This record gives sequence, C-alpha cells and structure tokens, in this order.
Amino acid sequence: DPNIDAAGGKAVVFDRGGKTFRVETRFHEPFTATTDYPIVSASVSLSGEIAVATLSGSYLGELTIYDNSYRNIFRWYSSQGHILAAAVSPDGKKVAAVVISAVNGSYRSSIYIFNTGRQKPLSVTNIDGPLLFSIQYIDNDRIAAVGKTAVGETESVFLSLDGKKKSVYTYEGKTLKCYANSDGATVLAFGTYGAGNSSAIVSLSGDGKVMGTANLKNDVQSVFVCGGKLAALTDEGVWYGDTACKNTGLIAASGDKIAALPLKGDIYVFGLQAIYQYKIKSQ
Repeated sequence: DPNIDAAGGKAVVFDRGGKTFRVETRFHEPFTATTDYPIVSASVSLSGEIAVATLSGSYLGELTIYDNSYRNIFRWYSSQGHILAAAVSPDGKKVAAVVISAVNGSYRSSIYIFNTGRQKPLSVTNIDGPLLFSIQYIDNDRIAAVGKTAVGETESVFLSLDGKKKSVYTYEGKTLKCYANSDGATVLAFGTYGAGNSSAIVSLSGDGKVMGTANLKNDVQSVFVCGGKLAALTDEGVWYGDTACKNTGLIAASGDKIAALPLKGDIYVFGLQAIYQYKIKSQ
C-alpha cells in the first residue's frame, strides 16, 4: 500500500503497514529509516520535519518527529486510542495528531496539539461522531481535519491552536468521493445523489467557510492542490482552476490517469508508464 507526502522540498515515501520509510530531496542522498512497528501514516511539514505515526507494542500508537537532520526530536505514546494522522506546523514548533477511540459504540476523534519539545499536550479536543483521517496546518494558527461520519456523510473540523473548535462543515446527503487537504487548502469532492456520474467540488477556507463550489458533469476520481491551483481527475480528462473553484478549463487527457499536478503554468498528468505535460493556456 504505497503512499507519498511532499512539502518543503522533501518527500516521504512509505508502505502503509510496512516498517520502512524513505525521505527524498532534490539534491541530497535519500534518508531511510526502519520503525519498530507498522507505519500508519507519515507526513512532511513546510519546514522539513517528518511526522511518522505507527502502531505500538505496549501502547495503542506512537508518534515520532524527525528534524531536518533526521534526528528524533519528539516521541509520544498514545494510550487513549490509535493515531491515524499527524502534521507539524509550518514553523516546526507544534504538532497535531488525530487519535481514534470508541465511546459508547461510536467513534471519537481526538485532536491532540503539542509543542514539539514537550510531552504534555497543549490541548485535546474530543469530537464524537466523525472519523477524522486527515489533518494539516493551514498556517501556524489554524488546523483543518477531514473526516466521514458513520452514514457516509462528510464532516470537516477547523480548529485554532488553543484547541477550541472554530467550525464544523457538514454536507448532508452527499457522499465523500475524494479530497485534498494539503498546501493550505481543503477541497472536498462529492458524488451527487440521483444525478448519474455528476460531482460537486467544495473549497473551504482555513476557518471552515465555503470559498467556492463547482458542479461537474463527470465523475471526479481524485483532486489535487498546489500553489493556489486545483486539478480534478475525471473520467473524461482533467478539470482545472483555482482553489476557489473558479474553472479555468478542461484538458481532454486520455489513457491511464493516476494523478494530476498543477504546477505554475502547467498540468502534469501521471499515468502508469509516462508523465504528460500540458500547457494550461494552450492545452
């Protein structure tokens, strides 16, 4: 189950359920490390720190933070639940983690916020109902977490650093198909009930407010954000625009399409055997 996360000029590659992760940069020798227990998730911050969440032996989960020299600067053991995801703030001073537990037969998602130099959390916010599975720092002061309720509806939570719940975004009657919760943006794609393969894309601000929406006639398979640009893979090509969902155009990319990265004036479409570069202006 290969996974990759990239930010700040680094990429961390790992197998979910494996025990090895590898860090790649453009100019230096890659760094490889082995964990004691299977990896659940890994992420890179804009300042270059690596957050690795694993299972544990004596606890329910472990979280380790590595600095730019790949030294272990923070380790936390969770006895309250399993750690599903973690993120380090852009300035590298704080870390947030999503911990999942069961209370009275339903999910409880707890967001722990730490200073990277202290084991005692700054705050713990408990949210009953949704299963949160993605978390990021929008900036040094705001956190966004994406989740799903037991009936398949979406619930995204937006917090300030003091742990107080700022807002919750719900989308009743819609099923979350895919999402992008990275690069300071939160974009959700939903299947539209009773409308064939059509989809709806919603972009949310760091405070949980709707910045823009878009209705597509095609099935959205995945969404990607980079540098204020948004690309959505559909069964007919690549829909692209900005992170406020203002559409710029459609690329009729054919063949295998795994990912689409908007980068400056280009869209890079990744297939099984090749990468295709499209000029946004001229397609």
